[in-house]
Amino acid sequence: AALAELAVPLGELDETGDAVPSVDGDGDGDASGEAELELDDAEGADILMVKPAGLYLDIIRDVRGVTKKPIAAYQVSGEYAQIHAAAERGWLELVPARNESLLSIKRAGADLILTYFAKDMALALR
Repeated sequence: AALAELAVPLGELDETGDAVPSVDGDGDGDASGEAELELDDAEGADILMVKPAGLYLDIIRDVRGVTKKPIAAYQVSGEYAQIHAAAERGWLELVPARNESLLSIKRAGADLILTYFAKDMALALR
């Protein structure tokens, strides 16, 4: 697949500033996303950003398969909040869930992960 075929269209922002996805039902994006990605590539983008990372692991994997450019994945505040909320309710253990959520993003092909867990992970990886 060509890089432009994997584009995720830009969505609106919610009240927290996170993107509200606007991907069509089959997950192939639309012309506006493809055009945006082609423009970024033509303008010499140094890094390709995927967000929200956890919901678009397949997109990260697909983009990794067609580019050598670094891929940054942003684990948005909602993903962070969901993990914390589930841990607070006793539905899961925070640290293993945090680690697995970040590892899955890395396994999908992200070179950089932007996350609200960054400080905790930096301390854990010392």
